Amino acid sequence: DLNDPRGFAGQFVGTIQNKLVLYGGTNFPDKPVWDGGIKGWYHDVFVLDAPESEWRKVGKLPETRAVGYGVSISTDDGLLCIGGADATKHLTDVFLLSLDGDKLTTRDLPKLPQPCAYLSGAQIGSVVYVAGGIATPDAVRTMRTFWSLDLKNLDAGWRVLEPWPGNGRMLAV
Repeated sequence: DLNDPRGFAGQFVGTIQNKLVLYGGTNFPDKPVWDGGIKGWYHDVFVLDAPESEWRKVGKLPETRAVGYGVSISTDDGLLCIGGADATKHLTDVFLLSLDGDKLTTRDLPKLPQPCAYLSGAQIGSVVYVAGGIATPDAVRTMRTFWSLDLKNLDAGWRVLEPWPGNGRMLAV
């Protein structure tokens, strides 16, 4: 168990150097939403070195990275964090989170073509694909977007691909 009485929603989750990593996310720190609680947004990073070990908080990313509800993809170079939301808006940010021992580093990658949270993603070979989501916190329609980024050709940026037939999607698995 992560030693937090509330837990977190919408975290970026993956592996870096065979360690399980949790970053960001949200919860209601003071009281539940149904009692008027205010959502908290986090930028903490936790690491689990092995299944039998305890979770360790290894640090925090900058306050501007207090986010959740994006896509996380484990790569050979670190945890790729794509899009998501903060307390006021949805994001175009894409960055690689890496660990050197317990030292956290980030490297910005090309931004998404438009803000997006609650999207889905996967990697095939060197290409990352993301699909769907919603563009703004008050959106009433899901997006029908499909984008790709070749991690071996970052200068090309995100490519807009032909989406699937039918309606937009969010939180797809």
